[in-house]
Amino acid sequence: MQAEGGRIPSFDGVASCEASLLPENKGLLLKFSAPVWDKAYVEHLQRRIERNPRDLRSHTQRVFMQFARGDALATFSALADLFIVLGERGYDLRYSTLQHVAKKLQAEHFQFLKQRLKMGLRADEQLPGGSYSRLSQGGIENYPLVSQVGIPSQQDAEGWLSLAQQCVNVGSIEQACRLLEQLVEADPGNQDACVELLALYREHQLASDFQASYYRFSGRSLAVPESWQALDKHFKEHL
Repeated sequence: MQAEGGRIPSFDGVASCEASLLPENKGLLLKFSAPVWDKAYVEHLQRRIERNPRDLRSHTQRVFMQFARGDALATFSALADLFIVLGERGYDLRYSTLQHVAKKLQAEHFQFLKQRLKMGLRADEQLPGGSYSRLSQGGIENYPLVSQVGIPSQQDAEGWLSLAQQCVNVGSIEQACRLLEQLVEADPGNQDACVELLALYREHQLASDFQASYYRFSGRSLAVPESWQALDKHFKEHL
C-alpha cells in the first residue's frame, strides 16, 4: 500500500535537518531535476552513474525523475542507490530527498529508508521484498558494487564541489556549506573545498558556522591553514 493519498508519512523519532535545507523552503532539490518524465534523460543519468557511481547530482536527479513519473518502485530503487553510495554521510541530502518523495513510496519502503537515515544503508543489506537497487548486491550485473563515500577520489571530490556550486547558484548557501563541510571532514587536505567553504563563510558572514567548523576540525591537517587563521582573526575583530 502506498503512502500517497493516505496519511502523510511520519518522520517521528528521526533527527530533522535545519528548515532552510528542506526542499519546501528553498526548492533546491526540485531545481536539480527535470519537471517531467523523460526516458532518454533517465537513461543518460543511469549511464553517468554507471561510469561514476558516486555522482551525487546524477543520483539526485534520477530520484526526482522517477518521482515525476509516479513510479513508486523505481523511485525507491533510485533513492536506495543514493543511500548506499552515501553510507552514513550526507544525512541532510538523504533526509531532504526522502522527505520530498515520501508520499509516492510504498509504506514498507518508506519505513525501510527512514530506519536507515542515521546508520546508512549497506550494499549487502537485504532490501524489502519486490524491490531492487542497481548498486546493491545481487543487482543488475553491469552496475558494479560501490564503496561508500569515505576519503573521496579526485573525481568524487569534483562531484561534491559541483553539487555545492549548484546549491550556491540557487541561493541555498547553508546546504552548500554543509556539503563542503562534509567534504573537508572526509579530506581536510582538499584545498579547493577549504577555499570555497571559507569564501562562503566570509562572504555571508557566517561566523557561528565558521567557529563550529574550526573547532570541529582542530587538530586536523587542514589545507590553507593561514586562511583559516585569518578568517578566525577577522570574525574575532569584527563581530
